[in-house]
Amino acid sequence: MPNSILKWCLYSYVIIIPLIYFKGVESVFSITKLTSVRYITAILILSLVIKIYKEKKIDLIKNKFNILLLIYAVVSILTVVFSSHVYTSIYGSKSLFLGIITILNLILLAFFTFQYLSKKDINKIISLSVFTAYITGFIGILQHFKILNLEHWLVPQGQRAFSTFEHSNHFASYLVFNLFLAYSLSFKINSKFKKYLLLISSTVIYLSGIVFSGSRGALLALIFSLLSIMIFSGFQNRKNFLRIISKYKKIFASLVAITIVLFIISAVFSQTIFSKLSKLSLISRSIETVQFIRAGNVPDRISWYLSSLSMIKDKPLLGFGLNTYKENYNAYRRIDFANPHESQDNITPENAHNEYLTKAVEQGIIGLLVYLILIFYVVFNKNSIKYLQNSDIKEKYTYLFILGALISYIIQTFLSFGVISTLTLFYIFIGVAAKYALKDELEITEIPFSKFKKIIILFIPLMGIFLVYFGNKQFAAEYYSQHANMAFTQGKNIETIAYAEKMVAKMPKEYEYHRIYGDFLYQISVQESDFKKALDYLEKAEKEYLEALKINPTFPQLHANLGLIHFLQYLSLQESENKREAEKYLKLTKESYEEAIKYSPNNPLYTYNYAKLLMQIKDYNSAIFNFEKTFNIRPNYPGLAYHLAASYYLVADYEKALKVLEYSISHSTANQDQMKLYEGIKKILNN
Repeated sequence: MPNSILKWCLYSYVIIIPLIYFKGVESVFSITKLTSVRYITAILILSLVIKIYKEKKIDLIKNKFNILLLIYAVVSILTVVFSSHVYTSIYGSKSLFLGIITILNLILLAFFTFQYLSKKDINKIISLSVFTAYITGFIGILQHFKILNLEHWLVPQGQRAFSTFEHSNHFASYLVFNLFLAYSLSFKINSKFKKYLLLISSTVIYLSGIVFSGSRGALLALIFSLLSIMIFSGFQNRKNFLRIISKYKKIFASLVAITIVLFIISAVFSQTIFSKLSKLSLISRSIETVQFIRAGNVPDRISWYLSSLSMIKDKPLLGFGLNTYKENYNAYRRIDFANPHESQDNITPENAHNEYLTKAVEQGIIGLLVYLILIFYVVFNKNSIKYLQNSDIKEKYTYLFILGALISYIIQTFLSFGVISTLTLFYIFIGVAAKYALKDELEITEIPFSKFKKIIILFIPLMGIFLVYFGNKQFAAEYYSQHANMAFTQGKNIETIAYAEKMVAKMPKEYEYHRIYGDFLYQISVQESDFKKALDYLEKAEKEYLEALKINPTFPQLHANLGLIHFLQYLSLQESENKREAEKYLKLTKESYEEAIKYSPNNPLYTYNYAKLLMQIKDYNSAIFNFEKTFNIRPNYPGLAYHLAASYYLVADYEKALKVLEYSISHSTANQDQMKLYEGIKKILNN
């Protein structure tokens, strides 16, 4: 019975995690999936304890894989100990939640899969994963054709399919992974009809989902992984490879034909094929990127990669700490960071959008090396090579396509990153791949129950209890966050505050929740007509931002938000003629904005907003200084030319004002107000 529960827990990961989501929490997908992972792991741990207690022994497969998992776990813990933001490294940054608790959970998945799944069980878990991918793929197709809408908040309905995943890129990564698993499974099917049905249906549904997701990285991962398998097969045994190609040429031809038909179908409702194809997100995004680069811009990912290299240089060994990329990025932000939209200045990337650079930043070169050694061992260990050389053709290609699934993830994360839905699958199949190539006669180490009785009875169950307890706290915080937001949009300010207080109480060491509460209080204060109540809300907002800064003192947005609160307090006290108190808050305003600029010197948002604020108090020289800083970072920053020229105008520096406006006009960014100011300054100079 415990064995059966243990195995079904492992099976349930590949069924439940891809499909589950809940709109009642703020992180609709990630926190729901993560909480499910923790609950399943808790049940798995409990069943393991029962198994050990019943059998009076612990059986462990003796293999280097276990040692490598242990080393990676130890290195991950060390990165938390020496983290720049310890609490974030424990809990994980909000939205990703990939702190040490989650990482150790994932390592346990690889360990349990390796220890307790037989080849028969592995075939079953592959079948279940492939079946689940059919469902998610079909949902993605329905989304693309606007038949089904899950109310995603990032992209308009039908633009990029995301199915039941956090983002379309992760959905596509999942489908590519399962496409290889489907091909692997096909070698276990004897019936030609069933084999053809599996290969054709999985290719049609999965490939449609990949195309409709608009993920270029996933498509590249698919192509390069297939090429890797073909090169390996051809290099290892040319005759067998050609025989396989010959044997399955009809299938390969069918797959190519289906791919072509798919593109034709996608164009059927348009006047021309090309105009329809250009509307596909995959194509339109690529065209947009090319145009953006041709305009002289650096792609955002390239800028993040270069920033990451600077971060690695500063902390090369153990990095900044697990899941702290976002917390440390701003100091290394480059002037060339831009994207085709005007939102980049409000964006702090959660990671480098390259798994390996992110690991090097967060876990140092040591952490990255251990991670790569673990993967390299799974794919290229001597048992794996022997198995591929000596197995019969079906077993060989079954295993080779399992490795292909892992390789697809490894390649895709050069341009993206793992989230709980894709990482769960990846770590499970790391364990599967490590186990599959081993002989049936495994070297087992038997540890008597008596030696570890107290640990087994006390410590191991506590792990499961802790996972459930901690998972509930994070889930509850996200639940209250979502309901606070819903209450605020409905104008229910008292309910908003009540939910926000519960949110903060659940996760008091997560700075983002204090920031969110502070944001609510600020917005409520702006709406409040009663002077005393408005001031009270501002004081509470100030308290929340200060609490957030105690946890994360280097995050510029917190300093800027606090500066805005201080400025509103200053204006309020000015109206009440409390000049001395008002001056105190004006000083605090300046200090807060200067801190924001210090921690993100290359973000024009903070210098620009600070300069506009200084103009309100008629400190024109200081405003000019900060507008000039903004100009040096990004000359075409929206609204900058007018405000900088106006500042020069107010200090009677008409020639500089004219130069700024002429620059704006020559770069086709001038608006009606700028042209009016330009004409006025020309008249003054001509007179």
